[in-house]
Amino acid sequence: MVSDPLLPEILPETIRILAAESLAPKSLASIATSGECFPDELELARSIGTAILVTDLAILFDAGSSIKPIPFLRRLARTGPRIAVWPGHAEGDRLAYGQVGSRHRFEWKPANVVLLTPVGRAFPDEMPFLERWVP
Repeated sequence: MVSDPLLPEILPETIRILAAESLAPKSLASIATSGECFPDELELARSIGTAILVTDLAILFDAGSSIKPIPFLRRLARTGPRIAVWPGHAEGDRLAYGQVGSRHRFEWKPANVVLLTPVGRAFPDEMPFLERWVP
């Protein structure tokens, strides 16, 4: 095992940074289900605030949502840096959500985005890394 001498110094700083409110993940599912009805786009964006990491995007594909996922995420990204955890998978040069043939199926050919995908590890003590894909 190769030891990184900087890791003990970097780790506490990373934890401190991640504890900052803007880096604390915001769950769209938690926000959407906290009220009596599904929030509109403006309410959802206000609840997300300056959070960089946005999770549970699948709620945007729910029948109760009138929000169009991609335009919403684009507008949100214009207000600051964002990392959105896509609920589907990559199929060639497209991102997809839902099963083929389903009325909930959604496909999108991304432009001006960076897709980071986890790459598996060969050994349990090996650090995973991310593969960068720019369509």
